[in-house]
Amino acid sequence: MWTVLPLLFGCVSKGSHELLRVQLDATRTALTTTQGACFQDVQARDDEIALLQDSVGGLEARAGDLQLRLDATELAATQAREELAVRLAQLEAYAPDPEEERVSPDELAAIEGRADRIASALEHLIEDEREQDIIDARHAQTHMAFRGLERDGRLEVLQRGEDVVVRVPTKQIFNEDLSSVSPRGEELLVAMTDALARVPRAAVRVMAHTDDQPHYGGQHNSSWELGFAQAMTVVRTLQQAGARHDLSAGSAAGTQPIADNATEAGRDHNRRLELVIGLAKQAPDPPGG
Repeated sequence: MWTVLPLLFGCVSKGSHELLRVQLDATRTALTTTQGACFQDVQARDDEIALLQDSVGGLEARAGDLQLRLDATELAATQAREELAVRLAQLEAYAPDPEEERVSPDELAAIEGRADRIASALEHLIEDEREQDIIDARHAQTHMAFRGLERDGRLEVLQRGEDVVVRVPTKQIFNEDLSSVSPRGEELLVAMTDALARVPRAAVRVMAHTDDQPHYGGQHNSSWELGFAQAMTVVRTLQQAGARHDLSAGSAAGTQPIADNATEAGRDHNRRLELVIGLAKQAPDPPGG
């Protein structure tokens, strides 16, 4: 009996040590995973801060330049008014020789009219610059909202004139039948709704693009109908996820390719959905919201 007890105690001690070692390894693995996730999150935040700082710096520089131009324009306008007042006073005080050539009232009115048109053109130019600065700020804000999804390779953000275009491959949203949203697509559309919530209120048009292959039979009789059904599905899903923008749907079928339809890779690239976000004019708030 006394010979067996040390063996039993030895086995228990070894088992406890092994259990502790397994738990320690598991804890180390969990800490390493958490540390990696925290590092990635910090890196993403640093990237966002850097982009915001660049955007703010650019806007401040443009604002400073615009203020200088505005000050110069106001100074020139003040000087022109003062000079005009002096000239008018001189004309009123001047007793001309009846035979001397003088400026007629019609010519003077024409000069004043040209001065008014120049001043008006300068005011419009300054107003256009201010509106462009506002649009540029909205572009930067929209790019920032979708930057995480773009970095993950889920979509692409482009600038097209005064609009921002969010381009998403069709396969990122729909199942193989091209009409029903996949679980991955639902997750992506919810994330896109969250991104849209950080974008200035605007009109958002969802345009669906197919390849050049005909789509007959089944639920859709043409590429146009397939594209419109896809766009409407995206609009409904965004609305159900809480999107508050002015949403509309459209189909371009295969009329606007961005790659060669002669290859499968090209056709796959052409099958896409684009959210065209119009930032030049903000959409009005909906009733009650």
